[in-house]
Amino acid sequence: MKKILLISTNALGDTYLTCAAFKPIQDFFKKIRIDIVSTESARFLLDAVGFDNLYLLKKKSFTDMHSLVSKIRKTKYDIVFNFFPGQMNTSIFKLSNAEEKIGFTNFIKKKSWHNDEDVLKIKSQPKSKNTWKPEDNYLDRISLPLKSAGIETEVCKHVFNFPYDGTSNYDIVLHLFSSDANRKINIDSVKKIIFQFCEKEDKKICLIGDEKEISGMKELKGVKNLQTEVNPDIKKLAGLILNTKLFIGVDSFPIHIADAYNIKTLGIFYYDNERSVFQNMENKYIFRVTDNSLNAEELLKFIKTKKLF
Repeated sequence: MKKILLISTNALGDTYLTCAAFKPIQDFFKKIRIDIVSTESARFLLDAVGFDNLYLLKKKSFTDMHSLVSKIRKTKYDIVFNFFPGQMNTSIFKLSNAEEKIGFTNFIKKKSWHNDEDVLKIKSQPKSKNTWKPEDNYLDRISLPLKSAGIETEVCKHVFNFPYDGTSNYDIVLHLFSSDANRKINIDSVKKIIFQFCEKEDKKICLIGDEKEISGMKELKGVKNLQTEVNPDIKKLAGLILNTKLFIGVDSFPIHIADAYNIKTLGIFYYDNERSVFQNMENKYIFRVTDNSLNAEELLKFIKTKKLF
């Protein structure tokens, strides 16, 4: 039985993309154990994928990391994969004692990382020059290491096969939050967008966010046509996105779910990297912003011009 370890301690979007490696690896090796290193905040997602073991950091401290590395080294994995840059990812990757190690090893995940070339490191092929380029898709960060391990299967974003009861259909599912200050939309703009859609356009809206994000907008209580979902589990999140007429989101984890199911999507982008984010541009529309404010009327005009509803 082959023992494979994936590493992803970055944001949820990177971890979801890392899950795209699960099925190709599983199909290729047949008798296989696939484990993953990630963070406790990703448990709701990873539990639904099918990993054999989850190594989850409660906090990204080097004390916790060293304890985890000790467990990893005792397992003696056949292959360890690391698909995205970052200090924690790279440290765990380098400290593992796997027979084969394939991954990207930039310690610093710079703000501009998606605009930088990244050379793939392969333990058994130290002179390899395989490189991820900014014009490539993020899924190429998954397929390039897999191909180096002999896995040629096409890589697609992971699709969850959850049954859905069809009771929560919305005109728009909205996600406008991010830990990246250049990606998220400021609170005042979010409020104006919701009032515009719910009150003036009479659209049924579902706003997704965490407790802190949603609780900061008390003025939205009682707004007609608005439903909020605080930290929905992965089954709920996938169901909401799968059954909406239009998904509007910033470059953050939920937009990848919409892309996986090929839902009509309006992406709000600060960075010029949408062709790396989306696995295809079918049914995708891009609204460009230059800061974290957004003019609700301009957004509505764009939506109507493109006949998105």
